[in-house]
Parts: sequence; structure tokens; C-alpha cells
Amino acid sequence: MSSEQFRAQDCLADIVDNIERIERHVVGLDRDHLAIDGLRRDGVERCLERICEEASASATARRRSCRASPGEPFVASATGCAMRTIALISP
Repeated sequence: MSSEQFRAQDCLADIVDNIERIERHVVGLDRDHLAIDGLRRDGVERCLERICEEASASATARRRSCRASPGEPFVASATGCAMRTIALISP
């Protein structure tokens, strides 16, 4: 296994860890309470930032180790990742 593959696995583990942190931050809260609890909201936002950073790093590592066909793009969107994560914590 290449170092890029190890890096991609580390990134995915970090993403899962941050998703679990978000779940702990929002347990028992609805959207309105999260909006007024600045400390928890900041914690969730920071976790989302880390998830996006790791998704981007993972995509870079996978792109390096991937043997795509000529003309076939390899695209990852950190914004799309964050949007999907937000959906996980929305009611």
C-alpha cells in the first residue's frame, strides 16, 4: 500500500472522528437551540472545516494514486462534503 493510500485512510478516519464529534455537540439540540448556543455552533463549524480539509487532502492523495483514463477528470468538492454533513445534523 502506498503512502498516498495510507494518507487517504487517515483522512477518512479523521472525517469519521469529526462527524462523531458533531454528533456529540448536537445531541439533544434542535436547530433553534444550536443557533443560539454559540459555543456548540462554533464547535460544529470547526468540525465541518476539518472535514472539508480532510476531504480535500484525501482527494489529492487519491488523485495521486489513481490511474484514471485519459480525459476522465477526478473531482472532489469540499463544499459538497460540508453540505452533506450539514444534512446529517439537520432535522
